[in-house]
Amino acid sequence: MSDDEGYEEVSDEEKLQIAQHFLLSSPPGQFSDVLTDVKKIVPAELLSDPMVAGINRAYCITNPQLIAIDDSEDMVLVCKEGEVDATHFIDAKAGVVRAIDHLTNTASAGGTPAPKGPKESTRATLQEGIELYMKTHFLDMHGAAVFEADDKFHIVLAGVKLNLRNYWAGSWTSTWTLAGTQLMGTVKVHGHYFEDGNVQLQVSKDVPAITVDGGSDLVKSTVTAISEAEQVVQRGLEESYQNMSETTLQAIRRVMPITRTKMTWNLAAHRMTSQLRK
Repeated sequence: MSDDEGYEEVSDEEKLQIAQHFLLSSPPGQFSDVLTDVKKIVPAELLSDPMVAGINRAYCITNPQLIAIDDSEDMVLVCKEGEVDATHFIDAKAGVVRAIDHLTNTASAGGTPAPKGPKESTRATLQEGIELYMKTHFLDMHGAAVFEADDKFHIVLAGVKLNLRNYWAGSWTSTWTLAGTQLMGTVKVHGHYFEDGNVQLQVSKDVPAITVDGGSDLVKSTVTAISEAEQVVQRGLEESYQNMSETTLQAIRRVMPITRTKMTWNLAAHRMTSQLRK
């Protein structure tokens, strides 16, 4: 009996679905790396340029991305909230609509004026306040965008820190909706460590409605509420790391090993045993 007997050939459609799954699951800052690897295991004709561009657009819609602007050190935050069509997105900071090349991950240097809503002055002030918050609390690559639609403000924040030479990367994104004085949102954290392995951490935290001050204090109160909510998420992660050795790691191991003796989670005891054996 041959090794292949009993196995069905994977169709091109199934291969494409698998490739899309891998690409849409790419860790922070590694879409192009995953694409390079995926191209090695699927027929070249399946991943045509239009197909790759479409997958990358879907990736940006699900995971807000910071895209470099041609001939500039600035970046534009590409996200679902700012999409005009598949290849044009609003640069909320500059107030223009830029063309996005999803194959090269670049944005056009020029653009057309972005549409303005009836509360443009408030949106612009909120944009400035959020940008200041980002500069204060985020290092390296970060961006923020505020959009007005359906009589609401949609706020998107994204921060990325990459150190691929040392095998790790991470991203922090949050999306918020401000309707009147009611603010609610979602914070997502994605960490990836891949030295001699492939470990990923993904956290998604929904923030229930928060009532912020209105009027002239709207912007300041909104930024403060976002800051406090994100700090709660960060503190929760820090606490989980501190307790991981006493909870998560112990839960992974069986209570009774083959020796029928419970594991003693006491470093001092193990050191004493090692000394006695010498």
